[in-house]
Amino acid sequence: MPGHIPAELVLLIFKLLGRGGETFKNFSLVCNAWRTLSLPFLYRSLCIETRRSLLACTTLMKNAPHIRPLIEEINIHYDPTYGDDPEDNAIELDDADIKEFIRGFTRLHTLFCRGFVLLDIPLVLPTSSITTLYIQDRSFDAHELYMLLEASASVVRSLTLDDVIAHRPTAVDISQMPAINMEALEELFLIRFDGLLPTKLRTQRLKILWCKDWYDTLRDALPDSLVTLAITEDWGSDDQRQFSTENLSVAWGHRSSSLEAITNLITKFALPYKIRHLEVMLSSEGTLRWGTSPIDLGIVDHFEAFILNLHNNGSLRKLTFTIEPTYWRIRGGVGVVDRFSKLTPLGIFDFRVDSRSVLDPQHRIAPWP
Repeated sequence: MPGHIPAELVLLIFKLLGRGGETFKNFSLVCNAWRTLSLPFLYRSLCIETRRSLLACTTLMKNAPHIRPLIEEINIHYDPTYGDDPEDNAIELDDADIKEFIRGFTRLHTLFCRGFVLLDIPLVLPTSSITTLYIQDRSFDAHELYMLLEASASVVRSLTLDDVIAHRPTAVDISQMPAINMEALEELFLIRFDGLLPTKLRTQRLKILWCKDWYDTLRDALPDSLVTLAITEDWGSDDQRQFSTENLSVAWGHRSSSLEAITNLITKFALPYKIRHLEVMLSSEGTLRWGTSPIDLGIVDHFEAFILNLHNNGSLRKLTFTIEPTYWRIRGGVGVVDRFSKLTPLGIFDFRVDSRSVLDPQHRIAPWP
């Protein structure tokens, strides 16, 4: 009977009920038809944790070449210091073989590397089909980061640096590094990024910038115009060249704990009259006050007037308050709808309970803070 169900309906079942590898493994055992349809879900992602597993994967791909076109994502989680295995560490990896291994995945678009890597990323990127690169828990010297960005320049469309330390370059390093034009880069996510981007980095095609910790030193590498800008924590000075952005997300937390501070943050980072969608994210972290006191209606009225002005005389069409679930449970909301009495009838104000930004519908970054 299952074999007579139309393929379109089976795929819909997979998408609705699929919850990981074990589920799709069970689907594949139903019948031959379901096995064929489940293969792209079973082999979409390849996870490599040791040198031995990398060699096993190369053997598998040679013996089962029909699997190669199904793999779209490779996740490398490698820590040679964890469970120190002399036999695994003794395995020699040939750069040419690794390069050929990566290039053999014709539909590969995402590479996730955590900790130490088993492959030379700058070596494999230029000849691969990778467009999304996620680096987590790494430490780079200035030259290593430069080589990574240079190799990414013409191929990587989305780059994430998560919990990455980039050591400051010396004056000699800076003078010897030519400019890098990140001609393909459209999305940049800096999450717990500690360091400097190369001063000669050019990102003129960048559309989305997500920055958890903002420092003034980042500004020179970034264009003046963006589609979406998100700032969680601002550690910079007040002297900031503004961005022209359609969508702006700012966090109401540690350093911006009042509506007055949020207003200042908006005008600091963006040209206010260019903003079409403004999001304010409320977290359980920080004091989270409505003004200089827990209920300062004067500050609330001032913020509402500020938003009305952007709506009537600028481009603003949507204001969203995203409230972190923990904060919602603790405070029972914040009476947002009642306090913004002039905004609500206009239909531009909305609030939601979620730990993720409304401007990140594809959940490309982890929930904040």
